Amino acid sequence: MAVVDGGRVLTSRAKHLGLILCHLAWLGLGVAACAPELELNGDRKVLGPQVRWVASSGGGSHTCGLTDTGAGYCWGHGDGLGTESLTETCQTCDPLCRTWACSIRPVRIAPRGAWVGVTAGDHFSCGLASDGRAWCWGDDSHGNLGSGGVPGKDGAPGPAAPADVPVAVAGNLAFSRLDSEGRLTCGLSLAGSAHCWGAVSASSHKATVFQPVAVAVGHTFTSLAVGSVRVCGLGAGGAARCWGKAWLGSAWHDEPVLLPGAVTFTELSVGAEHGCGLDAAGRAWCWGRGATGTGNPLGTGGSAQVGSGDSEVPQAVLGDRSYKAISANAARTCAVASDGGLWCWGQRPGRAGGSAEPERELAGQMFVRVSAGPPSCAVTAAGALWCQGENGNGELGIGSVADVGSAWQPVSAPYLVE
Repeated sequence: MAVVDGGRVLTSRAKHLGLILCHLAWLGLGVAACAPELELNGDRKVLGPQVRWVASSGGGSHTCGLTDTGAGYCWGHGDGLGTESLTETCQTCDPLCRTWACSIRPVRIAPRGAWVGVTAGDHFSCGLASDGRAWCWGDDSHGNLGSGGVPGKDGAPGPAAPADVPVAVAGNLAFSRLDSEGRLTCGLSLAGSAHCWGAVSASSHKATVFQPVAVAVGHTFTSLAVGSVRVCGLGAGGAARCWGKAWLGSAWHDEPVLLPGAVTFTELSVGAEHGCGLDAAGRAWCWGRGATGTGNPLGTGGSAQVGSGDSEVPQAVLGDRSYKAISANAARTCAVASDGGLWCWGQRPGRAGGSAEPERELAGQMFVRVSAGPPSCAVTAAGALWCQGENGNGELGIGSVADVGSAWQPVSAPYLVE
């Protein structure tokens, strides 16, 4: 059986030798530690370059994307890919060896008609069908599937078995959009009400919820942005309200609280410890935790010392430019400027370092959408998808598990597997 190790094809004998060397490294005998390996269980054909991407979402160890035909694809760690057609196995030894299903190229989500949205969380993913119904797949340890779970010994719902293919979210609700972060997913109903499931700590429930529950009752929104411990929604006139963990400190807000300051927004994105938004003029504003020691995801400049620049009030991102899309993750923000340029700030993935103000990425390329991830991915005007970040599970979709540092990489053509 062939093994791909950082892009090199090895024989089975070489594979076993590699495992021995890995163990020797951990015994302190001076042998270089082994890189993640990949077993190829058979050959697969790939699609040509006609695939045009329109959106993507990073779940940490895997990534999902949507094409202009409504086809959904995922790649990386096998838990959240939405297919039974995985024929690759990732492996690492640190020092004990473990293996898991993975895909180093995009693989088609089991067909459920046309998808209009896809979002990736922690070892699970969810998709929005053209009829507004939500479907999820992957791990259900924290109610991530939203399918209602299975009865436990006490009659209360418990986790269902992991789902390789999409299962219907309970409640027969129709949504206009979905968003996931960590172990939490929320959907915006056609009437503008918010419903969440999973680890719903960002609500008065503060518990694992196995099917959608109404949150922020009495409020209607035009859009939602989900962080792992908080949710924000845009109301009439662009006012932003958030609930869950306070941006600074340990307080919790069970009910939506108006974001301080006089800024109104047309778009919001929420990361683990900060949020960002665009106003009607395309100006970028960020708030929450500032400097991380290796950058500032608020993009307001200043010292890299941890705690520097923290603000509960939205602050203007440095630079005299307007943006048309913005995305925040754990310690990084990326945005697409009105002229199509891609700009990012905060902690760089893949290697140490970062920036406290916007830096141009992939100069010369024109972009339309961005997802800060991780991994960070951006869609070009021509429909190509570029990603940046860790790749131990194949989450960059480049056809290998090679460590490419912080270099942006074009996502490979998808596998032709239905």
